[in-house]
Amino acid sequence: MKKVLLHEDADSQTLGFARIFIFTIVFLHVFFDRTLVLSYLDPGLFFPQGIFRLIPSDYWIGINSAGFLLIFKILLLSFLAGAIFGISKYFLYASYIGFAIFLGIEKGFGGHVDHRELFLVYIMFSLSLTPCLDSLSLSGSELKDQKNPQVYKAAMLLVLLVPILEYVYIGAARLFIGFPEVFHPDIMKGWILHGMIRPTRFPSLGIANYYLTHSWLNWTLYFILAFSTILELLAILFPFLKKWPKRLLILSLMGFHIGIFLIMNIVFIENLAILFLFFNYGPILNRILGTFRTKGKIALDMGYKAFSKYIYSNFGKED
Repeated sequence: MKKVLLHEDADSQTLGFARIFIFTIVFLHVFFDRTLVLSYLDPGLFFPQGIFRLIPSDYWIGINSAGFLLIFKILLLSFLAGAIFGISKYFLYASYIGFAIFLGIEKGFGGHVDHRELFLVYIMFSLSLTPCLDSLSLSGSELKDQKNPQVYKAAMLLVLLVPILEYVYIGAARLFIGFPEVFHPDIMKGWILHGMIRPTRFPSLGIANYYLTHSWLNWTLYFILAFSTILELLAILFPFLKKWPKRLLILSLMGFHIGIFLIMNIVFIENLAILFLFFNYGPILNRILGTFRTKGKIALDMGYKAFSKYIYSNFGKED
């Protein structure tokens, strides 16, 4: 682990914050998802995918009823909230299992579970294998009986290996399956056109149309996908990069995701958010939490003194 520089000063608070951050992302994903509109569809349109095919079709009758969808969504949000506050490990388990079922139901009526969503299941599962409740949780020891720092460093590496392998797998698959045809400019142009007509919650900014109608910009189509593939493959170096090379790679990948949204109308907001966890936020987090703890202790001491003074002044003197 000595050569691994990613979160080399990690502690229980670093891991605890990662838990809060990731489960909050999933909570917001589920909360704003328009799941209840599935109740307008005919149950016969539901097509179970993956392990859901093992369940008899009779059990899926009414799965898209408004009542079932609402109750399931509330339960899942409750599990995710429990994981955010760190009530128990069981809330972590229930959250990633519930989210996997949630995706299976949603995609059963059309579409597929893509890497943008599936990696969230994997990353929640990885967190459940770590001591992520040791701090910043209702069940944590709050900095008492802390484990060896190497444990938290290894835990952060395990969690962040999920997005690292996601990037590397996508880049490698593009090379081994589509090379060299996939890098032809017409392929990229076709994806941009597809993105322009693709429905999305976010309004189109018209940049894709501007991009394609100006020939002086078209030359970038020759290398834009190749450059993004290189960035994805370079993600394997994250654990070993020093501060500034790592920051440069993080910002490049963020720019890559923002560029995808601008010209292809595809939003990878979860991936973009997870990239923030690659920054060495431990020292800043400890400083902020230390300030809150100090102010909290001062406020508690002042409250105790004021309460003691009140008791003494009212009950400590004899008439």
